[in-house]
Amino acid sequence: YSAEQTSVFTAQRVSNPQSMAALSASSSIPEQYLFVVMDNGGMAVLHSLRSQQLTGWTFWTTPNGSFKSVAVVNNEAFVLVLRGTTYSLEKFRFDVEASIDGFTTHAAAATFASGVLGPARSDGKYDVVSAGKHYGTLALSGGVLTPDVAPTDTTYIGIGWSPTVETLPPEIDTPIGSLHVRPKRLSQVSVTIAGSVSVRANGQDLDVWDVASDPNTQDRRKSNTYHFR
Repeated sequence: YSAEQTSVFTAQRVSNPQSMAALSASSSIPEQYLFVVMDNGGMAVLHSLRSQQLTGWTFWTTPNGSFKSVAVVNNEAFVLVLRGTTYSLEKFRFDVEASIDGFTTHAAAATFASGVLGPARSDGKYDVVSAGKHYGTLALSGGVLTPDVAPTDTTYIGIGWSPTVETLPPEIDTPIGSLHVRPKRLSQVSVTIAGSVSVRANGQDLDVWDVASDPNTQDRRKSNTYHFR
């Protein structure tokens, strides 16, 4: 057996680990994960899919909160999160099509009462997602949340977040050697996405639609894979 370094380009992002746990691959999750909680409240996550020879680090934060500890029990990952002055034990869900932290699950309805909701965002609002569609960032009115359009499927309500993709330092070998220390700029990036609700690049919203979607409706769910440049 041999062990190769997996943090050559991102070693500076893993600092002062406080808690660590590993999640093995299973019949429902083909990937492997290593979770590393750091003293800054963030989490470094090593994602590995050996069958495709894919290994890479991502860095997770949770809106309006900080990670304090992580543990894996019966092949399920749990985190201790501090939100404001309240600690909560939360479980990672890989079967939910929603980028929401601290969420509660509800049957489809026109309104949702505050008594059964989870933590709110720092501005007191909640994100509502159902069937891969974002139904808005809503504030309570009269003790209830009322989306403009009533969800028709299982609904998740909590603190929404969006992933950010950053490029690694370009490493290009040429006949005269590596260009690692030379000035470079990116002129084009090709990104593949799947199951995304919306995409923004350099602050600009990109209209990426399923070819079967009707632009005149609110059907913004991306169920296939897309390429944009």
